[in-house]
Amino acid sequence: MPQSAMKKQQKIYQQGIIAIEALIVLPIMFLILFTILDFGRLMNASITTTNAARTAAGYGAQDTSHAIDYTGMKSAAFADAINLNIDAYNTSPVIVTTERICRCVGMGSNVSCASTASCSSGIEVYVESTATRDFRTLVPYPLIPSSVQLTRSATIRIQ
Repeated sequence: MPQSAMKKQQKIYQQGIIAIEALIVLPIMFLILFTILDFGRLMNASITTTNAARTAAGYGAQDTSHAIDYTGMKSAAFADAINLNIDAYNTSPVIVTTERICRCVGMGSNVSCASTASCSSGIEVYVESTATRDFRTLVPYPLIPSSVQLTRSATIRIQ
């Protein structure tokens, strides 16, 4: 066999090996890439949902008039979560629920805010907000759920 024919055959052989290596390595690289992207997206959605709950509670905790302004608390949460996309699974950036909670001073259980007679030591008023967001991965992964509901809560005492 002439030398040039051997070099040509060796070159074809090497190209075949490169193609097989690419077929093995590229899917693994894409899996790693999409996993990193989804993890970053999940962390962003989680942090933003937490901040939205804190912002709503912080708005309501300014004073007693803000503690019953549920529309204002939801608007504050939506403004904080503006970077979360609205998609087929989420009709708004976050779903926010808020409520005013009253507790006797030094007690852990909730009491009615309308009647303060049951608290001899006084009453503490809190605002609790809960923000919820549905997260979906870009691609389905084996053994990992493709959908996660992120629910974050914040409770702040009214000043």
